[in-house]
Amino acid sequence: MSDRSDTRAHQLAAAVTRYRERAAENYVRVRTLAEALRDGFCAYLHSNDPPCVHLAPPLGPFEGKDYGDRAFSAPPVGFQTLGPIAFGLIVRVSSQNDWLRLVLTCAKEGQDFIVEIEDGPSHTFTLPLQPGDYTAFFELVFEHVKGWFERETERYDAGDYGSRAIGFDVIAGSEAPLTPKPP
Repeated sequence: MSDRSDTRAHQLAAAVTRYRERAAENYVRVRTLAEALRDGFCAYLHSNDPPCVHLAPPLGPFEGKDYGDRAFSAPPVGFQTLGPIAFGLIVRVSSQNDWLRLVLTCAKEGQDFIVEIEDGPSHTFTLPLQPGDYTAFFELVFEHVKGWFERETERYDAGDYGSRAIGFDVIAGSEAPLTPKPP
């Protein structure tokens, strides 16, 4: 015969088990999508020098390399929280080995899976996610990045530096600094 405290402990453990199952499901969904985006976006860019896209942490310093498990705001094992997960998608943007990081946050809303670009647009995938064609998302990312560089160049040409807000981080390759050195 069990007493009330044993029953409550069992109920709590069962609730935590369901929570952990959903958190693990969420992590696997985000991780699978992130890896598909990494691989697919490089192919979409038609780069002659892959790899041209990596996964990196959403915050802090980064280099043009893949960070594996450390690229995600949630851990791959242990107690995972159930909520949106962020990761960095870093893209080589020049032949001089310049990289930029887009921070993507993924969240489930009903049967939709929303991927939001920090300071940029978002894209909605329908659940369950199916392996396949992500061209619409790739076009969104490409136009977001290319558009920023074009708008800032046009502003400069018009005599306006605009703002310094970029919406993503850029690291310059060793061959060409991102900002010119004074003469």
